[in-house]
Amino acid sequence: LGQGSLKSTQERRFHLRRGLALSKELGHFEDYLLGLRLLGGSFVSHEPRAPEEGFRLIDEAIEQARDYGNLEEIARGRTVRAFQEWEFARHSRWKSGLKDRAISSSLAALDAVEAIRDRQGDAVVRARTFSRWAHVYERFVGNLLWPPDESPGRDDLDLAFRVLERKRAR
Repeated sequence: LGQGSLKSTQERRFHLRRGLALSKELGHFEDYLLGLRLLGGSFVSHEPRAPEEGFRLIDEAIEQARDYGNLEEIARGRTVRAFQEWEFARHSRWKSGLKDRAISSSLAALDAVEAIRDRQGDAVVRARTFSRWAHVYERFVGNLLWPPDESPGRDDLDLAFRVLERKRAR
């Protein structure tokens, strides 16, 4: 990173931390969780040699959402975790196990999305709710089908097909 990039990253994190403190002080739960996810994403994206702090912050947002029983926030956290896992795997040149971690996180995100959908009683409401989350399925499939510098393997094609069928079935 150039000096300007480092400074802007540090400034961004300063403002995110300040926003976290304010949202916690004011009791704005969803803003606080958003701040945790954004700060976590900053660490994963800009500290590729040590992303643990970023994933820890994202996991903290998921756990707090779980403690409050907020299914939408759990799904948001799981989705961000999955997207960040894929980005980290790419930046790390697909080191052993990272793709499997990204796949596992993506499947957990799909489960979280479907938990929201399953709570809706009316079919129209279920469809409307689900449509807001369709991008999670599509991005997962995209990550499987367009890996950098290689063609997808048979297992990736099979999983992509199963994810699309899972989406269609919902």
